[in-house]
Amino acid sequence: MSTCSDRYLIRNARIVKPTRIVDGDIILENGVISYIGKRLDETDHFEVVDAAGHYVVPGFVDIHCHGGGGFDLTSGRYDTKKECFDEDTAQYQDSLEELMGIMAGNGTTRVMLSTIAAPMERLEVVLSELAKYVDGDRNAQSGADLCGAFIEGTFVRFPEFAGAQNPEYFSEPNTEVFERLNSAASGHIRYVNVVPEYGDSALELTEYLTELGVLVGAGHCSCPAEMYDQAIKKGLRIAVHFTNGPTGSSFKPFGGGSVLQSVLTSNKVYAELIADGYHINPAYVMDILHRKGVNRVVAITDGFFPAGAKDIGEFVAAGIKGRVSDNGEYLEVVEKDNTLFGSVLNMRVAFSNWVSWLTRPMRGIWVDEHLPLETDEAVLMASRLCSINPAKVMGILEPVSRHLGEKLEDYVGSLEVGKRADVVILKLNGTEGEYKAEVNSVFVKGKHVVG
Repeated sequence: MSTCSDRYLIRNARIVKPTRIVDGDIILENGVISYIGKRLDETDHFEVVDAAGHYVVPGFVDIHCHGGGGFDLTSGRYDTKKECFDEDTAQYQDSLEELMGIMAGNGTTRVMLSTIAAPMERLEVVLSELAKYVDGDRNAQSGADLCGAFIEGTFVRFPEFAGAQNPEYFSEPNTEVFERLNSAASGHIRYVNVVPEYGDSALELTEYLTELGVLVGAGHCSCPAEMYDQAIKKGLRIAVHFTNGPTGSSFKPFGGGSVLQSVLTSNKVYAELIADGYHINPAYVMDILHRKGVNRVVAITDGFFPAGAKDIGEFVAAGIKGRVSDNGEYLEVVEKDNTLFGSVLNMRVAFSNWVSWLTRPMRGIWVDEHLPLETDEAVLMASRLCSINPAKVMGILEPVSRHLGEKLEDYVGSLEVGKRADVVILKLNGTEGEYKAEVNSVFVKGKHVVG
């Protein structure tokens, strides 16, 4: 039986639907959205939340994040006094719950945590802890919903493309390695980075994973476009932190160019973008958005353990030495010039940056000029990049075959009646070109977890 505590009426909101923004009310009931429309007179049996002056957006979906608040999925809790990680998994469940709370506080309602290159035995241990949390009673009760794992570093090939990954722990793609890791994760691996440079073994694993319904991406690579295109034919669907990691480019005709050319010319591949203003020049961000289109770009954080943490300066992760920048806004690899670790970005700031850049006139690199959008247009687009697109590429935006018994309430990423009530109430402070989003309230599966 429903009670007031699980029935919310959000009033006077600017509701960001998939294609337009409407003024009105929205009802969250028994974990789903049951009404979106004009202002209601009936308020009995509802807990009323006044959202006047605020946008209501679908919860952000972060498909590429390693950790935050001093915790990293692969390495554990960082001890600031000893300046090293405590790899003991005894506190993993508490640390995961704390991290999900931090992420929900920044508007993220659905999360996939990423591993870095590490010994297989270590990955098995941490993936087992992740699975225990995903399947446990604490998940999505007071923070974001942890939905699975992304294996990023294991199947990278060449050290020169490692970025902040440790080449010592790279492995050739094969189904046995994946199944070993997925068994430890109790089947919760949802996304794998498989670089095409391995040739046939990469293509075989890409096809195998695609048939299983696991998303396949490729980053930390610099292969010819023709090789990347072969992987696309086998099921590759997303470029991992596109233009970072690194991503190869060639302006000669041989091999069709490189990764850059393949991704920009493919209408099948999404591009992850880290919109912190440091990993990619905003002018290039806008150029990529212009070329790929708003439906093929996915906002990610690539958040790392120093995100949202205090008293962390220099550190060592997986044998790689890094440090927090002087302004505290990015992480750099100490011994590699012009190389960054995962970011200190969160999805609230990513959303803010997207709205700001979209409402600001900007000169591009490949495009002469990007004209500013009206604020509501920019909010619609930023919502698609931060919620709809990541949910779509993961297959959790909408059911593909409802006749097979799929339930609409299992799907997220957009505000639509019948879908799961992952909802964020936020306010935009500032003016065109310089916006900062302030999260007021967050609902995960209809539970009021923030605000």
